[in-house]
Amino acid sequence: MNKKISLLAVLIIALVSLLVVSCGYVEDMPLIKTEEKPEFRILDCEVGVATPLLKMAVLHPPLTFNPVMALDDVSRLISAQLTATLYRFDPVKNTFDPWLASGYDRGSESKIFTIHLRRNIVFSDGRPFTADDVVETLNLILQSAPEPSPLRVFLQFAGGTIGYSKIDDNTLQFTLPDSTAAIEPILARIPALPHELIQEARSQNRLSSLYELRSPPEELPSIGPFMIQRFAPDENRVLLQRNPNFWAVDPAGQNLPYAREVVISFANTSTEISMKFRTGETDLIDFIPPEDSERLANVRGINIQDVGPSCSTVVAWFNLSRRTDPQTDQPNIERWQFNLFAEPVFRQAVAGVIDRGALVSEVYMNQAVAAGSIISPQESLWYFETPFTQLSTGAALQQLREINFTYNRGGGSPATYGRNNDQVSFSIAVLSGDTAAEKVANRVETDLANLGIRATVLSLPYEFFYKDLFSARPNYQMVVMTLLDPLHPFFMKEIMHSSSIRHYWYTQQDVAETDAEREINTVLDRIFLHGEPGAKFEAARRIQQLMDQSNFMITLVKPHGLFGAKGKIRNIRLSHRCATMCWNLEEIFALEE
Repeated sequence: MNKKISLLAVLIIALVSLLVVSCGYVEDMPLIKTEEKPEFRILDCEVGVATPLLKMAVLHPPLTFNPVMALDDVSRLISAQLTATLYRFDPVKNTFDPWLASGYDRGSESKIFTIHLRRNIVFSDGRPFTADDVVETLNLILQSAPEPSPLRVFLQFAGGTIGYSKIDDNTLQFTLPDSTAAIEPILARIPALPHELIQEARSQNRLSSLYELRSPPEELPSIGPFMIQRFAPDENRVLLQRNPNFWAVDPAGQNLPYAREVVISFANTSTEISMKFRTGETDLIDFIPPEDSERLANVRGINIQDVGPSCSTVVAWFNLSRRTDPQTDQPNIERWQFNLFAEPVFRQAVAGVIDRGALVSEVYMNQAVAAGSIISPQESLWYFETPFTQLSTGAALQQLREINFTYNRGGGSPATYGRNNDQVSFSIAVLSGDTAAEKVANRVETDLANLGIRATVLSLPYEFFYKDLFSARPNYQMVVMTLLDPLHPFFMKEIMHSSSIRHYWYTQQDVAETDAEREINTVLDRIFLHGEPGAKFEAARRIQQLMDQSNFMITLVKPHGLFGAKGKIRNIRLSHRCATMCWNLEEIFALEE
């Protein structure tokens, strides 16, 4: 690929880009949306300079480099630098823009789409990018083994699975089970890995080893802005280096990314991440702990940005998995807990007694809002202001009495007993090092103690936390977690659809087992298929209502997005939809001292 393209070509392509309307709220969908110069993606950013090194820290090491299998936030952040999706969601502009795809043609019934890929681009190791790579990656998503891919849910609908086929090396055809005005959000979840690597791994029955952590860098070819230079867990960091074959350029025609290397170090706590930033060990920080924001704001040479109530939500949920041991027919948790958590009135009482106002003031120092939804209130068209009810201890106890629970104050601590006279008790799992989530869990423990419920907070290391969280038969009882999704309401499907591995309260649930879950599935599909934009907004609001009524996932607070960067850092673009500053890492550069 040429290192420079002519200024005239850049201006022509930029003009075309301005004329192309992308999918924001899916209100205007022209039939043809294809760039005229698909060899390059010209990014609308400040023209920068080569930067030797950028540094940041995250809470724990990744669990995989495979974008098809990544479940945790750190794995997603890093794998996103090694690959690219057909479209990319821009959280600042609130658009879905052509990325590996240069555009598409829409069939007359909005069921068949012809996807045009960028031409003459290559992976970091020089192998050409073609439609075969997309087809094999789609096969991997739908047929992955031994575990299902979290991306599968975006290809499957009640009416069937999206069909796909190669037309030629640069063109694909997608066939949807029903008409849609919103294919871009689906394309924004489809990455591309080299088809040869997938085929080789399949033939050797080792698909699970694709892009794994112990793979040598030469076995991790990248189509994204960066590639793995070194990963050694004992060094507590991963080192990324610039992909010289990356296919995006800045408005002046300079190849991106600007950074030659990126160091992502691993910390034990979110407080340690903040300290590394404060002492100059890192250049960027995502989601500053609220107790550190004022201190950091007074540090010379540091810029802090508060984007308001963010995509991040602190949530709690109970283990509602109905899977049992096939030999004993016993659930992984106690049978009485199994029955307790499935009781809607019990979940309602617990949700109501948690003091969200105290969480906002005590844990987040008023840099958060009480949450009735995982959608930010800043998403005015999608957001439904759920009137969640704060219950007094007496009101919550009355709800429990109505389902034959008993409350005994006695001479010591109060205790609540279930129908079988077992005292209501369970553990609350939280990711170790997530300081704010640990504080929230401790506050929940206190609020439940006032209700006579004995809850015990367990801070679990990341490898145990995530292993159990996404297990087919999880052992946890209750979870408190900082959830970074959804970046956009379209992405709720990955969290809430019963078939998704990230359907947190019941992972890998084959079939929806309650009326509420069945309706949630139907309405989630409706956001993608059928209807005018207004119907999609109504569908999203209905999902929020159903979640509030069912308390499958109890929303607690939405922290403000507090981001920081050294003053010399440029092209930082943020909004409340950003889960990380690294979503446009290829554009970020540092001015010389």
